[in-house]
Amino acid sequence: MNTRHHRPADVRVVVDRRQDVTGLEPVLRGTELELVPVDGELVSAVERLRARSPATPVVVFAPGVDADLAIRAFRAGAAEVARSADELATFVRAGVRERLRTEGRLALETESNLLLQEVASAANDAGSVEEALPRVLAAACRSLGFTYAHCFVREDDGPELVSAGVFHPEGADPEFTRVCLESRFALGDGLVGRVATSGRPHWWIRGSGGHRRSAAMEAAGLATTVATPV
Repeated sequence: MNTRHHRPADVRVVVDRRQDVTGLEPVLRGTELELVPVDGELVSAVERLRARSPATPVVVFAPGVDADLAIRAFRAGAAEVARSADELATFVRAGVRERLRTEGRLALETESNLLLQEVASAANDAGSVEEALPRVLAAACRSLGFTYAHCFVREDDGPELVSAGVFHPEGADPEFTRVCLESRFALGDGLVGRVATSGRPHWWIRGSGGHRRSAAMEAAGLATTVATPV
């Protein structure tokens, strides 16, 4: 068995050792290539590569493969079985795209889980919501790449949302801080009110209008604002 490694593979390709792959270098760039005698090791090679990295697609290139062996390869975890160089090129490109999508989803899920764990830890360690908020806002900025964060809460004796008086980092733009402290939102009103009603994130982009604090945000140099439930 011969194995050739490039950088961490976007796609792993199992090739019938009888095939001449010298003209396939552009197609195989960025893949991990494994040459096997198809009749003897194809299925085990697919299983081995899938076990090594479940997120990396495995493509089999075997123009002479019969239907039964192709079915066994699929059952072993092959993403595709290519019977021509053109099919191989198509499948490798598709595999690269799928690998990138998978890695993106995994990275987002990992980051989200870490943020949720930190928020839960902050809530458990704090004696009140107000005590937990500074740590929660700092974690959100660090995880999501926010420059600035501020929190609104439901007022004690009414339905409106008012500033919790918590900012991250402290000492941010004084004028924007003042506007935030003085702002009040009814449910469904403005960016903050819409989030409180829907339970989903909403955002504002500079120049789009329709935001009560847009002038203060632009003056503070903010280009995009995201409001999200915590």
